[in-house]
Amino acid sequence: MLPHPSARVGARPAVGGVCVLAAVVVLSGAPACAAQPVWPPAPVLEIPADREAGRLPPSVRAVPQGDGRWRCMFRLTPPAGTESVHLAGSFNNWNPGAQRLDGPDPAGVWATFIELPAGVHEYKFVLNGREWIADPVNPEGVPDNHGGRNSVARLGRVAGLKESPARRGDGQIEGLALLHEPDRPLFRQYVSDGRVLLRLRTLAHDVERVAVAWQSGGEAELEVVTEDARFALWETVTPVPAASSADPVRYTFVLSDGALRAAHPGIFGVPVKPKDVFRTPDWAKHAVWYQIFPERFRNGDKSNDPRPTRPWTSEWFTPSEWEGKDGQTFYHHFVFDRRYGGDLQGILEKLPYLKALGVNALYLNPVFKGESLHKYDATSYIHIDDHFGVQGDYERVAAQEDLIRSL
Repeated sequence: MLPHPSARVGARPAVGGVCVLAAVVVLSGAPACAAQPVWPPAPVLEIPADREAGRLPPSVRAVPQGDGRWRCMFRLTPPAGTESVHLAGSFNNWNPGAQRLDGPDPAGVWATFIELPAGVHEYKFVLNGREWIADPVNPEGVPDNHGGRNSVARLGRVAGLKESPARRGDGQIEGLALLHEPDRPLFRQYVSDGRVLLRLRTLAHDVERVAVAWQSGGEAELEVVTEDARFALWETVTPVPAASSADPVRYTFVLSDGALRAAHPGIFGVPVKPKDVFRTPDWAKHAVWYQIFPERFRNGDKSNDPRPTRPWTSEWFTPSEWEGKDGQTFYHHFVFDRRYGGDLQGILEKLPYLKALGVNALYLNPVFKGESLHKYDATSYIHIDDHFGVQGDYERVAAQEDLIRSL
């Protein structure tokens, strides 16, 4: 977000507040102190301070810091003997080592402070670097897609709403519900031919009209593309005005409801430097992608199979004879170490099949040398994993680019 102007731009008065026009001859015929376009194009919407922390569990405390941010304290009383506790969540990309809790105190409590924006945040605690647990004193949670639950913390008045109390046409707009985060593709992305997609979130059925206004002049109306019980998402695809410099092209939003017409308090900028503008390659615009997890796709060369390897047709919940003998259980955790022998040769064999499906682009999970089956723990980015192929296999796959594009 760019800094907001501190004053309106208009005609510059001479001494005594009278604009002197006769003293200067302007070849264009316009007076020297002709008024410039007003920017922003409407009075700025005043947003009240948000001091309602919302419904928080006893393990979370929040103090408003202004500008929609909160200083939060997260606490946990883990089992005795716990050596370390970390906080991981949607706010730090679920990094299990990013936010360490200090402790324990004499009561056995561990705690940490973190500054978060208003909104809905999911989180878990990580014990001893490996055990992920939900907050035991937080009753609110959502499925984590792994058979467990993520705890939820709601910060701010809007985050705690179950449904919008707003009414269109009443001349009131809830500023705390406005959201435009231009760094996220959900809210801004280039499409093509100098056009940009812009989105703005408002409270549901709260606003009658929304338009994007460019500082260089011109507006484009947004339309509601989705609305639920709490929020509405407005959208437009509009050309970006020609830039007179390498600086971002500035814009804001103008909202209207009843007799109220107000500008969003934020001023934003669309980057115009080529290095700052992502453009989809032409070949990818109509690509039909197929993602392959190489270890599980097809076993084309049994000579490079890891040991032991399960048959592809084996029953999923039936352990192999070697599984569980060391005390591990199904989910803790021999199922995650299973190998089925998929490799590059298997992918090569099925390229004609994939092409027949209409696929013309492959996205491969990592194929570099690593201990895990998914290879996200690659130890070398110049060597294909020994269980995926032998020397020359990757070159043979790359040589098939006339048949299918692979990234």
